Amino acid sequence: MSGWHVLFTKPRQEEKVQAQLTEAGIETYLPRFPRSVSRQIYRRRHSAAKPLFPRYLFAQLTDADVHPADIRWTPGLSHIVRIADEYALVDDAVVQHIRRRLAQLSAKGSAPFRRGQLVRLPEGHPLGDLDVIFEKSLSGGARAQVLVQLLGRLTRADVDMADLSPHGPETL
Repeated sequence: MSGWHVLFTKPRQEEKVQAQLTEAGIETYLPRFPRSVSRQIYRRRHSAAKPLFPRYLFAQLTDADVHPADIRWTPGLSHIVRIADEYALVDDAVVQHIRRRLAQLSAKGSAPFRRGQLVRLPEGHPLGDLDVIFEKSLSGGARAQVLVQLLGRLTRADVDMADLSPHGPETL
C-alpha cells in the first residue's frame, strides 16, 4: 500500500524536520490552521499558522526511493510512527481531504468585512432597521459579532454572517 508515512517530531520541531526533508528531495506535508483561525484559537493578534497535529507531519517516502530507516536520524525527528511491526501509512485520499478542508477553512475564516465597516441586516431581522457596525467574525466565519446603537451606547450582538451585507464603504 502506498501512502504517507507519519513522522513524530520533537516539540516545536515540525518546520525544521519538514525543511530538512524537503531539502533532501522528500515530499512532506505539515497541515496547519490558517492564520485567521490560529488567531481565534490562540487569542493572539499576530498568531502564526499553528500545526493541525502538533509534533506530527506526513512524508511521501514511497515515491522518493528512500526507506524510512534512512531518515530516522534527521535532527528534530523523534521517530517514524509504527503500528505493531509496520510503519504507519496514511492513504493519499485522507491527506488530500485534509488539504481541501483546510483550504475551505482558510477561505471561510477570512471575514468579508473590515472591522468598523457599516453593514446591514435584512428587514425581517430584529436588528434590521438599526445601523450595525461589523466587529469580527466568530465560529470559523459562520457568525459575526456586530455593534449596535442601543439605549444610548454601542452594544455587542452575535448574528449569522450570511445575514450581513455591506451598507457602504465607510468605516467608523
